[in-house]
Amino acid sequence: MIKKQHEEEKEAERFWSLLNRYLIFEDPASRWPRLSSLVARKNQLKAGEMDALPPREQDELFVRTFGSASIGGDSGSVLLNIALALEDTRRFSVTSFDLFFSRRKGDLDSQPSWVKDLGLPSIAQRWVARAAVVVPDWRRLGDRGPWSQDSRAQFLLSFLDQASAFESDLTAAVVLGAYRFFCSQLSRWRPRLPGSFLPRMALLVEGPTEAILLPHLARCLDFDFDAAGVCVIAAGGANQVLRRYLDLRDLTTVPVLAVLDADARAPASVVSGSLRDCDRLHVLEVGEIEDIFGDQEFLVLLNRFLRSHRLTGGIAPGDIQHRGGRMRAIDRLWRKRGLGSFDKIGFARMVVESVSSAGQVPREVRKIVESIKELVESRDRETRAVKE
Repeated sequence: MIKKQHEEEKEAERFWSLLNRYLIFEDPASRWPRLSSLVARKNQLKAGEMDALPPREQDELFVRTFGSASIGGDSGSVLLNIALALEDTRRFSVTSFDLFFSRRKGDLDSQPSWVKDLGLPSIAQRWVARAAVVVPDWRRLGDRGPWSQDSRAQFLLSFLDQASAFESDLTAAVVLGAYRFFCSQLSRWRPRLPGSFLPRMALLVEGPTEAILLPHLARCLDFDFDAAGVCVIAAGGANQVLRRYLDLRDLTTVPVLAVLDADARAPASVVSGSLRDCDRLHVLEVGEIEDIFGDQEFLVLLNRFLRSHRLTGGIAPGDIQHRGGRMRAIDRLWRKRGLGSFDKIGFARMVVESVSSAGQVPREVRKIVESIKELVESRDRETRAVKE
């Protein structure tokens, strides 16, 4: 009994890992290899065996493994999958879909008539048509599992609960009606959903410190990243911000705001020269994200961080020699006191607990938030114009 329960839990984890590939902000060509690897592991295929199959056989194996067990599939899951595919066509470029299908040699490119009536580019039509047949069993979200408390799963279930109101035979009118309902539900649920789910824009930052601090400081200004659909991407350094930006520029249509440290001159120069009209670059005026706080405010936060870790000996203004930048000076001081490397992530989390009012938010963060608001509003205007 215990062994069976353990296997069921492992299977549920695998299924949730698969669904998460649909629910995160990831271009089609990057998404499918991860999905197919889950299918391969589930079917105990060796490395390369899944890729060696013709595209149609890969899709059929996917459906047999993670699709609906009901005969003919589930029309609600099909409509939901199509709605998510239509959302993909709004967030990813024609180039991203070209890249996906270029890796599927021998894939059929004929589309049913209802797809052609949607008014999409031909390559996007292929993506939506495929979504109508390569369908995971979304109804399973109604069972208990690792997804039970996830707001995305609850949102998708709210759509599935009403999906029976639509005809099961696919036509352009049925698909567009279901999609309009999906969009209305998304608007209602948006404040409860993470910003990475069907985002309006991407905020590209160097590391986890910015990813912790900026959403919280924005909330202090009554601006919620999740409710606004802001996807925060911590790239892992200035050079990775450059690489990720160039990928996002080519593969997505959502606006991107890239934030770089003051010393990231070379990456900033390339990003600046590569910006689309809808994108922005913000280079910090001084140092790193921790340098946005004034000297007195930073000293108060630093001593609070020491006390929170029960470390003795406060820090006075004269203890911090700014040669080479504030954070390097702090790291030197930490090592001199035998405290090891300065824990920037731990410090950022302490700042989140300490800063709670708009008056405590540094000026530079206010400028970043204003840029984000402008990009979100621009995206919304663009979306409304397309619908009209």
